[in-house]
Amino acid sequence: MWVYGVSIAVSFFTAMIMIIMLDYRTPEQKAEAKARAAAQSAKAVNGGDATTATATAAVAVADAPAAAATATSAVFAPIAGHVVSLDDAGDPVFASRALGEGVGIEPVDGAVKAPVSGVLQTVAETGHAFGLKTDDGIEVLVHVGIDTVKMNGNGFVVNVAKGDRVNAGDLLATVDLDEVKKAGFSTTTLVTVLNTAALKSVTPKTDVNVAAGDEVIAIEQ
Repeated sequence: MWVYGVSIAVSFFTAMIMIIMLDYRTPEQKAEAKARAAAQSAKAVNGGDATTATATAAVAVADAPAAAATATSAVFAPIAGHVVSLDDAGDPVFASRALGEGVGIEPVDGAVKAPVSGVLQTVAETGHAFGLKTDDGIEVLVHVGIDTVKMNGNGFVVNVAKGDRVNAGDLLATVDLDEVKKAGFSTTTLVTVLNTAALKSVTPKTDVNVAAGDEVIAIEQ
């Protein structure tokens, strides 16, 4: 069981690094991020301090016993808008399903809410991305907008921190959609199940208008 837990945690960390730390950055920024990740990994091996990497946090959560976890059967819309397929969301990384199956949402409101109940394992300082893990091991990524990491947090107000436990529907952040558009970026918000490959089925619901909290992905474990 511990091998499975660690492998799932490592896959989560890898996906987070891909989209948050390495998200459309310059080669210099990528090299810096790689060096930082290696240093943090070394800290984890040697019993690092309180500022250890996301991987350490992910492993800790994976190893912790879940308290009467209820099987997750759905992921809910983190934002109100029109749901589209990842194929039509405008981002080739998400379209490839490298970050799992999911949906894109063309938002009509800037309130970004938790799509599941669980622990926040990743909160981007820029407010554009959040990684959550449910008590039964479902790993969900919320990525607000496309290329919005380049906004450096402008137009985003974050309401949570890494390590917080949230309930589905809790406010994660608020984004100024007009500010994102003015900066020349797409506001399409991506929601994916990172560990799709470990689940029996992950079925997106597309071409519908939703309010935050409506089901957009059905899960069978």
